Amino acid sequence: MPQIRFRQEIILKRKNLEIINDTTATTPEATIAALGRFRNTGELFLITGGTDKKLGFTEWARTVKKCVKPGNLFLLNGSATKKMVLALKKAGYFRKIKPYIFENLSVLIKAVKVNLKPKTYNLSTTILFSPGATSFEKFKNEFDRGERFNRLVKLHF
Repeated sequence: MPQIRFRQEIILKRKNLEIINDTTATTPEATIAALGRFRNTGELFLITGGTDKKLGFTEWARTVKKCVKPGNLFLLNGSATKKMVLALKKAGYFRKIKPYIFENLSVLIKAVKVNLKPKTYNLSTTILFSPGATSFEKFKNEFDRGERFNRLVKLHF
């Protein structure tokens, strides 16, 4: 079955590393669905955040807390990201660590790569880009965001 572009699309699969582009996940529910799919794939990293569409993030935060270790969550700054961080704090997610919030995708991708510890490569590792929000503060649309993500992954991985 062919993949649908930008919907939980595998853009890199190498050894024990898989990188998924789910840029069309522009609601919290879409990211919850992606986390449900990839939560048992080993070490899970989540890249998320963006522009607010007046949606709630309470259930999203509960799901992130269950599926993603705090050191494996990377946030792209935006108006929805502020709501995400608040919901995560209310859920007790950030107890010993401050959130990793980045202003641009390039710096964020580099930080994810740095955080892939050498031992992580011996485990099955999934990097999931599932924003849970729109992209208009930083990109033309979700497809522009997805294209840029793919280019940066090819450049850095």
